[in-house]
Amino acid sequence: MSYTKKHSKHGELYGAVLILETELRSFVDFLAKDFVEIAINGKTKDGTNINFSDLNEFISYSNFEKRKIVEFELTCSNEEQSVDIKFQNDRFFFKPKVISYYLRYNNQNWGFKFEDDLRQELKEFRPYYSFLTYLDLKMGLPLLLVAIAILFFSVDYLLKVAGLTGLTNTDYNNSGSNNSSWIVGVAWWIPIYLSGYFINLFRNFLFPVLFIATGKQVKEYRKRRNIAYVIFGVVLLGIAINIISDLITNAT
Repeated sequence: MSYTKKHSKHGELYGAVLILETELRSFVDFLAKDFVEIAINGKTKDGTNINFSDLNEFISYSNFEKRKIVEFELTCSNEEQSVDIKFQNDRFFFKPKVISYYLRYNNQNWGFKFEDDLRQELKEFRPYYSFLTYLDLKMGLPLLLVAIAILFFSVDYLLKVAGLTGLTNTDYNNSGSNNSSWIVGVAWWIPIYLSGYFINLFRNFLFPVLFIATGKQVKEYRKRRNIAYVIFGVVLLGIAINIISDLITNAT
């Protein structure tokens, strides 16, 4: 049923989102305070759209890999207000936009308060690793390395212009005569791009931008979490061993 509302507001939240059953049930309970009927529509990996009758049906969906849910939308509406909340992985260059909502209402005071509470509730879906999903490394890593290289050689050039000792032995007066320098640059760009591509794949596997951990994907989520914990543990152990080794060396 559709009703015309006086006011409307569109909002977005950036960063990774992890959907777990406990947090999802708590969020639907929050919505149920203002809406009796809550519709859920999901889209699977193979492009199938599924309309779920209620939250329990959504939670009980098998969610196996071939047809796992990759995005879904919650729709709530009554005579005075309505809200559509979409969970979808929209990857941008710097940070991912995963949650968007469209709010319509007649009572402005209710709308202001509800939106503030809604945004606070949605933040509960943000996992600890959210900051690790920022920056698309496929292009971000090469561009970052290029920026560092430009800064490095700019400082080197300015030091030599000022009559000081530079950071490299590069002779900028004769560098223009080397026609093969651009070929070397292109040759370096290829492995850098491929490194960024594979690092990006591995990062997205361990720290997905949007992961819906229901059905069979619960086991997959736990597997990835355990791998991440092991990697973090090895890194932290290596740092601890290095610090202890330095302390022992300095003490002797």
